[in-house]
Amino acid sequence: MSRRALGWIGCSPIPILIQELAFALDMVTETDVQLPRSTGFLNIVQLCGPVVEVSGDYVHFVHFTVKE
Repeated sequence: MSRRALGWIGCSPIPILIQELAFALDMVTETDVQLPRSTGFLNIVQLCGPVVEVSGDYVHFVHFTVKE
């Protein structure tokens, strides 16, 4: 699931909203994997670690070198 999230974040040509990422991950789930959520929203930092951050409603890598 982490790999899929990182793929969506890294390959998106535009900044991706946290809600869009949660929707995309819910769609591609093939098993009964529960996504980590806090107060109803996807907890992306728990899922992917410290290489991503949420700024406003957008998810992005903490630095451009992470994407490289």
